[in-house]
Amino acid sequence: MQITRASDYAVRVMIHLAALPPSSTVRQAELSEATEVSGHFLSKVLQQLVRARLIRSQRGAGGGYSLATPATSVSLLDVVEAVEGPVRLNQCIEEGPSFDRKS
Repeated sequence: MQITRASDYAVRVMIHLAALPPSSTVRQAELSEATEVSGHFLSKVLQQLVRARLIRSQRGAGGGYSLATPATSVSLLDVVEAVEGPVRLNQCIEEGPSFDRKS
């Protein structure tokens, strides 16, 4: 399995934020530099992480991004699903006689 570039970037962001002191806020430009992700693409990833409530966004002077919950309560699966949607490990492509399990 190969994860998408967006998931890779989301993991980089979460690792960077987790390594900072609690309640630290980081501007997008600093995250872009630290994670080596272009600002435009990073913006989309950050929006997805905010929507998933893994990080929070603060506007204005002193604003930026920070973890919404303690890093110890966030799994790699949480981060990937925030970007990719639910992961299904056993998904049938076509229904038929060999497809006995529906869920």
